[in-house]
Amino acid sequence: MKRGVFSGMMVCLTLTVAITMALVSEGAWAAEEKVFKVGVTQIVTHPALDAMRAGFVKTMAEKGFVEGKNIEYDFLNPEGDMSIAKTIADKFVSEPKDLIVTLTTPCTQAACAAAEGKDVPIVFIAVTDPVLAGVVRSWEQPCHRGVHITGTSDYVPVKPQLEIIREICPKAKVLGAVYNPGDESNTKTVNEMKRLAPEFGLQYTEAGVSTTAEVRNAGMSLVGRADLMWFPLCNTTAAGLEALVSVCEEHDIPLFPPDYDSVKRGGIATIYYSNEELGQLGAEQAAKVLRGDDPCNLPVQTFTIIRIYVNPGAASRMGATIPQPLIDRAYEIIK
Repeated sequence: MKRGVFSGMMVCLTLTVAITMALVSEGAWAAEEKVFKVGVTQIVTHPALDAMRAGFVKTMAEKGFVEGKNIEYDFLNPEGDMSIAKTIADKFVSEPKDLIVTLTTPCTQAACAAAEGKDVPIVFIAVTDPVLAGVVRSWEQPCHRGVHITGTSDYVPVKPQLEIIREICPKAKVLGAVYNPGDESNTKTVNEMKRLAPEFGLQYTEAGVSTTAEVRNAGMSLVGRADLMWFPLCNTTAAGLEALVSVCEEHDIPLFPPDYDSVKRGGIATIYYSNEELGQLGAEQAAKVLRGDDPCNLPVQTFTIIRIYVNPGAASRMGATIPQPLIDRAYEIIK
């Protein structure tokens, strides 16, 4: 009898362990098979933002979030139309998504308005000054107004850009800026340029644009008034860059863009990181949020390593020459 009772107990124990292990395995399998739904929106289509998005998706996969396996992306683009940007943000919140990823300030502002008081986290990419834009409370403690948010800034200091401009154009007297003054993401960089340009012996003037179609006319308005042209990380200007490059080539006016892709597309030189790297930085934040980290505890990130990119061919077409010492210091020479 004792032997039979003991054997029966062992059978029950074995069954209990087996069932428990099966339940644990099933729970682990369910967790592994969860498909995260992520909405991604960028304000317009142009190479810089496309590269950021590609860098984001690539890095998310490297961190275990693989499209078609455990993450599902919904990519939507308002192409500069803020009413559509609002509609996209409302859609992502109402579904709801597990995470909203926004590229640029306007899309981030729209998402914040839609997500206020809702439990839908946001990770932004390429918001130059998130505090000035009103999307975070501070760089260190980003969440406010009931919005769970963090992200990455694409801010690049103006002073090293001016140092390169002066090295290439030592005799220039007037810098002409082409940008969208209605886009708050431009404010911080433009104000810094206005403040620092005189220290480098440059007067500042500008031509505003509100749409990509206005970029060429804005550039033409600076012909005869500016010795060189520059623009901040302005999506409106970048989307119409070819028109501005054409003006500068026609009139021998050196053009200094703010990012690597714009140098590849015909600008002379810039101080920057790669747009793909900015997307990678955003993915690092997003992966933490999907794994359960509170965005409120994730400070806004910026790059600390900035590189020099030069395009000697573009300089030649605009009547300028890049000094050899600068070429020697460049991280990449675009041919």
